[in-house]
Amino acid sequence: MIARYASALKQLTAGAYIAARAVQAEHVAHLAQLRSRLVEPSGARSSPVNPPHGSLSDGPGAGGVNGPHAVLGQLEIAEQAASDRLIGELAALPPSLAQLFASIAASEATHAEYLRADRRAR
Repeated sequence: MIARYASALKQLTAGAYIAARAVQAEHVAHLAQLRSRLVEPSGARSSPVNPPHGSLSDGPGAGGVNGPHAVLGQLEIAEQAASDRLIGELAALPPSLAQLFASIAASEATHAEYLRADRRAR
């Protein structure tokens, strides 16, 4: 999501930029918290984070006729999809990990609603 926001921020102006940047900052903070709690076995290598396939500009209207409105819409969809994906994995996880995933899913859903409200206000 951080990479998606980095791509989106290049396409946004004024208020839309501020809204997206605020959510990206939350993702950065959450990632820092998760990394600070990660326990890796000695000698283990962390794999690089792969950005999502495609970019926000691949969708119809991104940066085009609908501009920031479309970009925020795509971020909203990505946030909701991330939340839904995490919720779908809860039943198969041990309780402590399920609690973490549920918390992250709630955050993603909140981001989706925030972006939805920001788009409606425009």
